[in-house]
Amino acid sequence: MTRIWTTLDVLRWTIDYFKSKGIPSPRVEAEVIIAYALGIKRIDLYLQHDKPLSPEELGRCRHFIKRKIGREPSQYITGQREFWSLDFYVSPDVLIPRPETEILVETAITYIRENFYKFIIDIGTGSGVIAISLAHEIDNIEIVATDISINAILVAKKNAAKHSLSHRIEFVVSDLFKGISRAKQFDLIVSNPPYVAIDDYEKLEPEIRLYEPPEALIGGEDGLDIVRNLISEGVEHLRSGGTMLIEIGQGQMEKVERFVRNLENIKQIKVVKDYSGIDRVVCIEKG
Repeated sequence: MTRIWTTLDVLRWTIDYFKSKGIPSPRVEAEVIIAYALGIKRIDLYLQHDKPLSPEELGRCRHFIKRKIGREPSQYITGQREFWSLDFYVSPDVLIPRPETEILVETAITYIRENFYKFIIDIGTGSGVIAISLAHEIDNIEIVATDISINAILVAKKNAAKHSLSHRIEFVVSDLFKGISRAKQFDLIVSNPPYVAIDDYEKLEPEIRLYEPPEALIGGEDGLDIVRNLISEGVEHLRSGGTMLIEIGQGQMEKVERFVRNLENIKQIKVVKDYSGIDRVVCIEKG
C-alpha cells in the first residue's frame, strides 16, 4: 500500500534531511519551506499536523526541498522577507535585507525627527526596504531612492506599491549620484552600499555567494571602494547641517574615519554600533 504522509510526517522528515545535509537552522528552514509549499502559516503545520497530504502537495514539498538542498535562500524560494515589521518581496535581483540594516533605519529616524529633516535620498535602495520603512514611519518627508540596477528598482517599486507608498518615493536608476542633478541637495543621505572585501566574499556561505547579486555585496579589495565614492559624491549633495548615514562592515570604521577626516566641511563623525557591539553605521555631519 502507498504510504499516507501527514503534515507532521513531512515536516519531521524534512528537518532530519536538512540536518543530514548540513543546512543551517534546519527546523526553521523546514517549517518555512513546507508551510510555503502547502500555502499555510508555520503555526498551521502543528495545528494541522495530522492532515494527510495529496500527491500534488507532496510534489510541491519535494520541489522546494530540492531547491533548499541546493542552498538557495528560503527568502528567494518564498519571495518574502520581513524587515522593520513589514513584509517585503525579494528576488535574486536584490540583496536579502539583514537585521543589521534596521540599525541604519533606526538611526535615520532619530536624525530626521531631531533635526526636522525633510529631503532624504536612499542610495543603492535594492528592494527598497530603507526608503519604504522611513516613509512608513514618517509622513512629512520627501524621499528619492536610487539603484544602479533597473531590476532592483522594479522590485523596490513593487514593494512601495504593496505598502501604498508609491506616491511618497521617487525611484531613479542611477550609479550613486550620477543620475541626480548636481543642484539637488538633501538633508539626509542614507545608504547600505556594497562593503564586502573580495577575499572575504570568497569565504561567505553558499546561500550568499551562489545566489545573492555580487554587485550588491563586493566593495573592492578592502570593501570600501564604493563607500569612498559615495562619501565623496555625497558631500556635494548634502546641505549644510545635513547628515550622511552609511552602513559598514566589521573593522572598517578606522579606514572610513581616516578618509572622512581629509574632506572639507565635515563637522562631526560618529558611529552607531549594532546589537553585537560592532561599528555598523557611520554618521557624517556636514558643517
